[in-house]
Amino acid sequence: MKFKFKINKYYLAGHTILSPIKPFSEWSRLEKKLWQKYKNESAYYLLNPKHINWAFEQMQINFLYNKIQSVFKKESKKLENIYKEIFKSKEFKRLYMETKKIFRFR
Repeated sequence: MKFKFKINKYYLAGHTILSPIKPFSEWSRLEKKLWQKYKNESAYYLLNPKHINWAFEQMQINFLYNKIQSVFKKESKKLENIYKEIFKSKEFKRLYMETKKIFRFR
């Protein structure tokens, strides 16, 4: 029997953002960049739930003006764009490659 490990990029990014211990110093630069760009977007807080209550509050406000489904669809699209930006970053590419190396040697 042969096992093949597959890295879930979404989990890797989210776990690293939530972790108090960062894999390398450059990672903090990516987090600051994301914060500056998305701090006013409720979708950002679905990735980084430090202030998730604020995200849900903002979404509930939008429920007044839009159907619940359209609000969630809009937020999920924003969240997907944030992940795409993370995946394109040199910091994430480094993290992904280092994670791959670890799994190769186990």
